[in-house]
Amino acid sequence: PANPEEPKDDDLEFKIYPTLLKSGQSLILEIKGFEGEKQFTIYDAKGALIKNTIIKTDKGKEEVSTNGLIKGVYIYQFSTSTFKKYGKFIIE
Repeated sequence: PANPEEPKDDDLEFKIYPTLLKSGQSLILEIKGFEGEKQFTIYDAKGALIKNTIIKTDKGKEEVSTNGLIKGVYIYQFSTSTFKKYGKFIIE
């Protein structure tokens, strides 16, 4: 069975790295094939909104700063009007 969070179109791609990083180091988002406005949201482990970034370009790679984030586990959400993906990263 297909995972409902995964895009059905093979041309869509979303990757995030590194998932273990130091505060101030940038997260790299690789985004391919998504049309329109994209949103990248960071929450702390308790679910509180930390940062919301609107990505309007289609350049393929986007950097998101982690400046100001303290050590801990964070949840991210990448979303468009038709797609959502969740995951986590750790600030050490």
